[in-house]
Amino acid sequence: MYKYPSDIDAEIAILNSMIFDKEALLKSEENLTEDDFYLENNKIIFKSLISLLNSKIEVDIITLNNNLKENGVLEKIGGKETIITIAESFYTSSNIDYHIKIVKEKSLARKLIKSSEILIKKIKEEKENIFDILEETEKTIFNIFKNKKTDDYYLLKDILMDKIESLENIYKDPKKIKGLETGFIDLDKITSGLQKSDLIVIGARPSMGKTAFMLNIAQNIAKNEVPIAFFSLEMSKEQIADRLISSSGFINSDKFKNVNFEDEDWLKTADAISYLAKQNFYMNDKAGIKINEIKNICRKLKLEKNIELVVIDYLQLISNNSKKENRQQELAEISRELKILAKDLEITIITATQLSRACEQRQNKRPMLSDIRESGAIEQDADIVMFLYRDEYYNPDTEIKGITELIIGKHRNGQTGTIQLNFLNQYTKFVNLSK
Repeated sequence: MYKYPSDIDAEIAILNSMIFDKEALLKSEENLTEDDFYLENNKIIFKSLISLLNSKIEVDIITLNNNLKENGVLEKIGGKETIITIAESFYTSSNIDYHIKIVKEKSLARKLIKSSEILIKKIKEEKENIFDILEETEKTIFNIFKNKKTDDYYLLKDILMDKIESLENIYKDPKKIKGLETGFIDLDKITSGLQKSDLIVIGARPSMGKTAFMLNIAQNIAKNEVPIAFFSLEMSKEQIADRLISSSGFINSDKFKNVNFEDEDWLKTADAISYLAKQNFYMNDKAGIKINEIKNICRKLKLEKNIELVVIDYLQLISNNSKKENRQQELAEISRELKILAKDLEITIITATQLSRACEQRQNKRPMLSDIRESGAIEQDADIVMFLYRDEYYNPDTEIKGITELIIGKHRNGQTGTIQLNFLNQYTKFVNLSK
């Protein structure tokens, strides 16, 4: 009787099929790792079979036996007799998919049980903060249920092969954007779209349109059938919905707020609601939400809905899991957690941040990196830092009324610069600048 869930017959059936059937060998390599096997002998044999496959050596009893012998593990598994026993087992490779499913499920069950045992032990010992234990456990469970092979290292050759494929796609279609298209042409040209694992920070003084800009990006991406999540820590979900309807339907926000509609506005509203209802746009409006809660929700949405973008409005309203000596340290930890989350889930995260009043004391009031409020770590963790600036807010007589400057102050993997956008105040909507 084995201590943890296992199906040894299914493991033997897989190894048997791998020896005699090339397709079964490839399927097993694609869906399993050596850790999915329960018995140590089976782990070693599986690893040896994959080694032969990667070395482009034809697999049979003799080559398997020689590989195990060369690696000094043949006697460890019980010698040549163990290989013969597996080879003579009566199994059919036509059931390989079912056998893989069994072994994978047993492997997941063992991992869950072992994670639970560690959790129970840590709770009983009372040596660690309970929230840290919970966070560690949730991360472990997420990694288990990602249900894909992960490696501790990657061969440069494999990475370069992927890069060649990516470059070939660009060569075939030079205008194609690699990442998520924001809908803002000049921004997409500079960034090649929003990239996976990037943390993007948008800074601005009040009334510059941070929320509107992030909503516009989220909406432009969601309309391309990309699942996204929007965390609104300041406005309610109903207020966010109102803004989305107003901006997508080009309905004057004041008329929408007071429901002072004409017949045309009712039609626009109905069309906007129908259009928005088709999007995979997930919202959370919990005030004072903790960073751990955000991470847990994002993991759940990644697993269940495969979200590709998370937008958080805004950084300073996120609560930390534990109190630090000062708010600057708390924000530094939060920004770091967001960057790690983006990388772990392979998603883009956009968040807004407040800026200090320092820019308003200067003659040129355009924001810069040093204006990011409370924490230089935010700038350090961000892959892209952008600022919104509307000159007419400070200079009513400016020649560039209605124009917002999107200043890219930091771009870890590309160029910086300034992009001009039209801001349609009555719809709280940014659009590409009319050329």
